[in-house]
Amino acid sequence: MMKRVTLFVFMAFIFMINSRTSYSQTTIPVYTISQVKGVDTTGVADSLNVYCKLFGVINSINYTTTGLQFCILDQDNGIFVYKAAALTGFTFAKGDSIAVIGKIIQSPGAGANSNYGTIAIAPDSIVVLSTTGTLQLPINVIKLNNDSLESRLVKMNNLRYISGWTGAGGGTRTIYTLHGTDTVIIRVTTTCNLRVVAAPTHTVFFSITGFVNQNAAATPPFIGGYRLYPRDSNDYLVSYTNPIVYTGAASSITQTSAICAGAITSDGGHLMTTRGICWDTIADPDTLINHVTVAGTTGGFNGSLTGLSTGITYHYRAYGVNSLGLFYGADSVFTTVTTSVLPVVTTNAATNITIGSAVVTGNIINNGGDTLISHGICWSTSPIPTINDSVAYITGTATTYNDTIKNLNQQTTYYACAFAISDIGVGYGNIVSFTIPKLPPLYQIADVRTVNANGVADSLNVSCRLVGTVHGINFSNGNNQGITFFICDAVSGINVTKAPNTLNYTVTQGDLIRVIGKITQVNGLIEMIPDSLVLISSANNLNTPIVVNPLSDTYESRLIKMYNLTYVSGWPTTASVFATTVKTFNGTDTISLVIARYCNIQGTPAPTDTFTVVGLESQSDNSSPYTSGYFIYPRDTNDIIIVHNSTVGINNNTASIPSFSVYPNPNNGNFRVVFNKNIDADVKIYSMIGTLVNQRKVNSSAADFDIANYGKGLYMIQIIDNKTGTSTTDKIIVQ
Repeated sequence: MMKRVTLFVFMAFIFMINSRTSYSQTTIPVYTISQVKGVDTTGVADSLNVYCKLFGVINSINYTTTGLQFCILDQDNGIFVYKAAALTGFTFAKGDSIAVIGKIIQSPGAGANSNYGTIAIAPDSIVVLSTTGTLQLPINVIKLNNDSLESRLVKMNNLRYISGWTGAGGGTRTIYTLHGTDTVIIRVTTTCNLRVVAAPTHTVFFSITGFVNQNAAATPPFIGGYRLYPRDSNDYLVSYTNPIVYTGAASSITQTSAICAGAITSDGGHLMTTRGICWDTIADPDTLINHVTVAGTTGGFNGSLTGLSTGITYHYRAYGVNSLGLFYGADSVFTTVTTSVLPVVTTNAATNITIGSAVVTGNIINNGGDTLISHGICWSTSPIPTINDSVAYITGTATTYNDTIKNLNQQTTYYACAFAISDIGVGYGNIVSFTIPKLPPLYQIADVRTVNANGVADSLNVSCRLVGTVHGINFSNGNNQGITFFICDAVSGINVTKAPNTLNYTVTQGDLIRVIGKITQVNGLIEMIPDSLVLISSANNLNTPIVVNPLSDTYESRLIKMYNLTYVSGWPTTASVFATTVKTFNGTDTISLVIARYCNIQGTPAPTDTFTVVGLESQSDNSSPYTSGYFIYPRDTNDIIIVHNSTVGINNNTASIPSFSVYPNPNNGNFRVVFNKNIDADVKIYSMIGTLVNQRKVNSSAADFDIANYGKGLYMIQIIDNKTGTSTTDKIIVQ
C-alpha cells in the first residue's frame, strides 16, 4: 500500500514539473502588423486565428461605447483592435504606445455594425508602454478600392455631400458623398463629435480624414465595401468660397414693369438666406434703394419689378445673401416702353392629371399698361394653342387662377397656356404640355381576387378598372379616416378604401360605379385603392345574401347571411365614434361582428335571443396564408333579424323554433332543461371555444345535465328540433 501512495505522489510531482515547464517555455510570437495583414485570393486573412503580440500607437478614437474598437499604427501598417466588451485594467487613450496580445480575427461586429472582411486583433491583454507615442500623418488617396489601405489613416479631398448627415442623437451615421463619380461612404459613430457638426451644402467641396474600414459581402471573397471612419471634427475640412451670382436678361417690359432674371450657381459652402433683384436709375444699384426678394436658395429665379416710370432706363442686378455677406451679379439695363403693350402672363406646369382631365394654372404678371378685358386658359393638341382653340374664360379679378380641363382623350398629348386680353391684344403665357394616360384594363372583380399558395393576391399592385354595385355603408372608422366600402358584381366583391377621401364621393348603397386604381392587400383582405371613381347609375338592385357557415375566404367582400347566432359580448348599446367588435356564437364557432362608426346599430339594445345576421364578410389576419380573422360588417338594424320570441331586440321575426328554459341559471354545472312541450330534439352543449362538452337526444319535456367537471365559465346550449329542423341557442353560466 505504501508503495502505491509513493508512486502516485511521485507521478503527480513529475506532472506538475512538466506542466510548469510547458507554460514557462511557451513563447507568444511577435509580429509586425504587416505580417498578419496578408490575405489569400478570396480576401481571407492568412493569419486567421493566429495568437500573437503586436506593437503600435493608438491613432484613432474608440469608435464604440460598449467595448473596444480602435486602430493602432506601426511604421508600416495599421490594424483595428476589436473587443465587444471592455478589457479589465486597460484605459483607452489616443497617442498611447501599446502591446496587444490576442488572436487575429476577421469580420468583427454584427448587424448594422458588421465589418465583413476587416482584419482585426481580438485582445486578451493590452499593456501601455508609453503615453507619448507619435501620431502619424494621413495618406492622401483618391479612391478607396485598395485592400492595402485597410486600417490605414487616409485623407480624401474634393468630396461633395449627398445624404445621411442627420445631426446628433441616435446611432452610427452612414454618410454618402461623391468623389467625382465615385460614391464614398463615411461612418460617423456615436463617439465621434463630428456628428454634431452641421452638414455641408451639396455645392461645396470638403475633405475627410479617417481610418479605412471594410464591410464587404458576408462571405468571401471580401471585395469592396471600403469606408472612412473619421476621428473627430478636426478630420472634416470645408473648402469655402464666395457665392457665384449671375444677372440674367430682362423680359416682359411694359410701361411700368419688367421681369428680371438672376441665378446663384454656387453658395460657396454657406447656405443662401436671401436672393433677389435690386434696381435703380444709376449704375450698380444696391438693396438699400429698390429690391424684390425671391424665395429659394440656389438656382435660377425671376424678380418682378413694378411701379416703374414710363420711358426710363433702369439698372438692375441679381443679389444673394449668406453668412459671408451680400454678393451681387453684374450690372445690366432695360428701358420701359412709352406705350401700352400686351398683358404679361405665365403658365404653371399642369397638375392633377387624370384619365380625362388636368388642371392648368395661369398668373397675370401685369396688364401691359391697359385694362384687361378677359383672361383664361386655352388648349389644343397642336403645339401652339390660341383662343381660337378650346378655351376656358375665368371670372373674377384674381391674378392667379386655374381651370380643370375635362373631356380629354386618353393617350393624347395636349398643349395649354394662360392668356389675358386687353385693347392692345392677347398676351399669351408660356406653353405647357401634358399627356393623358391610357385607361388601365377592365377586369371582372373575380379576376383580381385569386391568391397564391401563401394567400397573397396574384394581382397585388396591378392597376385596373373595376365595375360593381355598392353594397353597404361607409365602414370607415371615422375621424376623417376616409371611406371604406364594398362593391359587388354577380359573382364576387371587393373592398374599396381611400384615406383621406379625395374622390368627393359619398358612399350610397345601390350605386353602380367604376373605380380605377391599384390592387393591394392588408391583413389578408384584398382591396382596391382608387385614383378615380365614376358614378354610372343609382338605385340598382343588390345581391341576395349567401347563406354561409362557416366564414371563409370564398365569401370575402360578399353579402352573406348567417343563422342561429347568440350574443356574447361587446354590443355598442351606447353609440361610439369608433367601430365596435361584437362577439357572438353560432353553436360551433365564435363569430365576430364589427359595428362600424356610421352604422345605426350603434346605440341600440343588444339582442337577448337567437338572431340571424346579414352583412359583408371582411378579414383581419396579420400573417400568411391568411386563412383566419374573418368577421361580418352588418349594414344597419335591418341586418339583425331576431328569430325567437322576444320583446327586446332588433327587427323581431318570430319563427316556429324550440322554446325552453334552463334552471337554475347561473348554476354549479348541474341544471335542468325544461321544454314547453314534449319534444324530439338533440341537445348539444359547447364551451366558448367551440368544444362539444355534452350531447344527448331528448324525447320528453325536461332533461337533467351535469357539466361540473368542465369548470366554471360561459357555455352555449343548442336545441335542434328533429321534426322541424329548427334550432335555438342560449347561454349557460357555471359558477
